[in-house]
Formats: sequence, C-alpha cells, structure tokens
Amino acid sequence: MKIFKLFFFLFLIAAAGAFAAVKFDVIETEQVPGINILNKLIAMKDSGEEFSTEEIYDGVLDPSGSVKAAATARANQALTINGQMISGAEAKRYFGKYAETMSGPHWYDGTSGLYGVVGDNVSGVAEPNLPFAAVSQDASGGTSGVIVNGRELNRTEQVTFSTQLGTILRGGDYWLTSTGELGKEGEEEAMGELNLLFGSTNRSRLVD
Repeated sequence: MKIFKLFFFLFLIAAAGAFAAVKFDVIETEQVPGINILNKLIAMKDSGEEFSTEEIYDGVLDPSGSVKAAATARANQALTINGQMISGAEAKRYFGKYAETMSGPHWYDGTSGLYGVVGDNVSGVAEPNLPFAAVSQDASGGTSGVIVNGRELNRTEQVTFSTQLGTILRGGDYWLTSTGELGKEGEEEAMGELNLLFGSTNRSRLVD
C-alpha cells in the first residue's frame, strides 16, 4: 500500500510536470524528472507488458535502488525537525497519523506548516507555528532560486507550485500562509492559492 501511495504521488507530480512543461516552456523537460517516469510507464503500458506496483517502483522509479536504500537508512535514524530531535509522542502530537512513517531528518516551515524530508519535496501540511527552529534555505536541496518563507524550492516543487497557481514562479522571495495563499515579498496581495497542496487529505492534525 505504501508503494502504491508513493507511485500515485509521483504520478501526480509527473502529470503536473507534463502540464507545466507544455504551458510554461521556460521550464525545460530535463528539469522535471517526473516526465521521464511517465514516459516509461506509458511505454510499458503500450507494449502490453504486465507489471506489479513493486516492479514499477524497483524498475522504473528506483532502478538503482538508491531511493529504497536511503529510506531504509532513514528509518533507523531518530526523527529530527529542523535539526531538533523529538520523541514519538511529540511527533504524534504535531503530525498526527503521519508521524508513524516519519523518521530521520525533516524540515518544517513554521509559517505555512509545510514539512518534508530534508533534501526533498514537501510531503504534508501540519499546523503552523510549532515550536521548532526556523527552516533553512537549503532544507529541500533547491536550486530554483524561488525562496518561499526562507526555503528554496527544488525544481519539482517549482513546477508543482506554478501549475497550481497558473503562473510561473520565477526566482525571488515569496510568502506563503498556512491557508495556502502565496505572494511576492513586499506585496500584500496574494498571487493565488495552492488549494490542492493545502487540501484536507495532505493535512496533519494536532492530537489532544
């Protein structure tokens, strides 16, 4: 089930990337890894080849085994948020049911509530203003030049955010609220809302 969820999430990213690459030709295809994954899946389907979700993961999404190896290594690490170690009880309180699958170093944007694995994309939305240190600019390994609440987006996030907003996010500083409104630093009016990202299915809930 976890593999299926990962596949489905990556498929959505790929679809968003494909859409953005057509609509926003400023972003080059090779900058969106999801497009290559989607093309491989289409080729496998057109050939009539039958495959399981595990085979998709191993053969298409992670042919080198590096992603699985990294996940295994991370599972044996203590959970940290912006460099701060937290207990299992604290994790459950702050991230609800999602805490069960969280381990290793994570980043957290206290203004918007977005969080994810260090060096990777956003993976969920928690409550804002939790008691953690400020997120670092390089938390997601971003190289897009798009800085949101002090964190630089990676290329996949840049495409995803741009697709949801209907306009390309170029290099610069932006603010993002806990309700999904995004705008340029120094401007009060929001450019738009990230409704899909901040939908109820992605949200963690505080546990009393």
